[in-house]
Amino acid sequence: MTALNAINEVWNSYQTTIECLKVVARVVKRKDISVLDKTNFIGAPVEEAASRISSSTEHADDYVILALWTLFERYLFLHVQKESKRMLQVSTTRFTQETQQKIENELEYWRVDEVLDLFKTVIDSRAPCKIACLAG
Repeated sequence: MTALNAINEVWNSYQTTIECLKVVARVVKRKDISVLDKTNFIGAPVEEAASRISSSTEHADDYVILALWTLFERYLFLHVQKESKRMLQVSTTRFTQETQQKIENELEYWRVDEVLDLFKTVIDSRAPCKIACLAG
């Protein structure tokens, strides 16, 4: 799955979740018992249900940010790994082999800001960047 596809999947799932929460909020407000059957909303005061739905919406917002950040971080790490392997195509010396192996073995333990620092040499941090330019 490409980075862009993964981002679209997360975003579409988030939008579906938010839409579902909107529908449930309307149903609770109308006290449509038939639709609420076999849910935790049966018998709950409208204010309590509305509070739970609002809280769930906030959590969904937080989760989508976390999921998108995780995808971004994973893409950065994969890109560094790919570039480290490319070093071997340019020059196969013991040094490049050991450097590439060190990256492979230890990259997962690097802090993300250390990985981001590597990109300062090729990306102007003041210039706007589109995700598509990174995903290509």
